[in-house]
Amino acid sequence: MKKKLSLFLAVMLSLLLLLSACAENEPPQDDETPESTFDWDDAMQNIWLDGKKISLPFTLEDLGVDYYFDEHGTYLEDDENLLYTEIRKNGNSIIGATLYGYLISNYNNRKSVITGLNDFYVSILPVDFGIYDLRLGREITTEKVLDVFGDEINISANEDFFEIKNSEFQSISFVVLNGKITYLTIRNNKEDK
Repeated sequence: MKKKLSLFLAVMLSLLLLLSACAENEPPQDDETPESTFDWDDAMQNIWLDGKKISLPFTLEDLGVDYYFDEHGTYLEDDENLLYTEIRKNGNSIIGATLYGYLISNYNNRKSVITGLNDFYVSILPVDFGIYDLRLGREITTEKVLDVFGDEINISANEDFFEIKNSEFQSISFVVLNGKITYLTIRNNKEDK
């Protein structure tokens, strides 16, 4: 009986060692989301606004003395702690701006940090706004989008809405109609979280 028990234990131990060795060679599980290969830091350094290359986040001081916030069209999204306003120049709206962590009573300052930009293409008063050479109002193809963002870009079912997110605090999204970018929004407030 002792021989059978010893043989059984030896077989079980061998089997356990074999299973343990096989488990070490298994490919990693897909439970973890792979890190983004899109270079967010580089992208946020290559934003174009009104003919100027800027980094997001930025301030009005970075843009220049001709730019100011709209004092009347500002509203606060309390649940997200986001303040929405417009950047204006010479009496005209240039672009929608998002500021994180400000109140209506304290945002209007040349050093207030702008963490997001968004705009629609309007042919009457076009604004040079974009990321890399993807600019509002310019023609674009799906191939060009994939060249810039790779496979990480999400394309809507009707293929006119594109979005890439690094987190809920970093995102780029745009709408393409008739082959042109007609709406673009860029958000980068990861440092504020």
